[in-house]
Amino acid sequence: MLHAATAILVFTWTINGLVPHANNLSTTRRRITTTIRTSPTCSTTSSTSTSLYGGYDATIGADPNTPIQVYCSEEKTPSDLCTFVCLAELDLKYEIMSELPNPVPDWFLRIHPDGTTPALRNPVDKRLNNDIVCNTASETDKVNQYLCKVYQGATNKEEEDPTSSSCPLLPSNDEGMTTMESIQRQIDETILPACVSFLENDDINNEAKYQAAAENALRLLFQSQTTAGHPFLIGSNLTLVDIYLFTHLKSIFLELNRSKKYILPSSTMGSMKSWHDACASRPAFREVLSKQE
Repeated sequence: MLHAATAILVFTWTINGLVPHANNLSTTRRRITTTIRTSPTCSTTSSTSTSLYGGYDATIGADPNTPIQVYCSEEKTPSDLCTFVCLAELDLKYEIMSELPNPVPDWFLRIHPDGTTPALRNPVDKRLNNDIVCNTASETDKVNQYLCKVYQGATNKEEEDPTSSSCPLLPSNDEGMTTMESIQRQIDETILPACVSFLENDDINNEAKYQAAAENALRLLFQSQTTAGHPFLIGSNLTLVDIYLFTHLKSIFLELNRSKKYILPSSTMGSMKSWHDACASRPAFREVLSKQE
């Protein structure tokens, strides 16, 4: 269980998902456990365990009343966990269709050739034509952006009307949306690459360089947030970009601590602590992430 005072260096699950799934087309037989969750904190109120082999039949012909269908990895990558936190924060009903091994089975590659997770289907959204919703290289948070549209009810309308209702995980104005998109780019283009390069470096002569690059990237982001005096990256409310960064940093810093005995220095952690505590204290984070401990 995470607590508000927990330091970032003790994040508690192994790093997964930093490299793409291999597109192995060999036949895989496996059992699929399907669980329906309905509460804001993902507690199970109704569940069924269905033994399916291959799994392909479970991906077609869904009941129109079926909630959002989620495909995730067995290891629960940071991106998977990010989506589960979003689902919990938005109190959206969903069904885990499959927890996929690595490499992913061929039946999944038939419906989603990239083989990446998380991937969603929403039988109620006729515009999708039962297609998969997934993140891409240029839209690394596309799945969660889609969940915000579901929350707003935009998927039930002929044309989207972003002003029809608000989503608690999106900024309430254009300026906030621009800021969120800018921070997302900063995370994807600077912060995560620097942290992963530090993690993957095995040249002791370059260790200090990679460590400094990772720490400086984090310090730059959180000094701006601390100066603004807000608990979260954009303001007083949690947004998608907070969830995205939190779930990815947890995985990376656990592995850095395990493999290199690395502890984030107080000079960097100090500017991150209020943000970390604000995220970690939320019921959705505690419930979803505690399942991985």
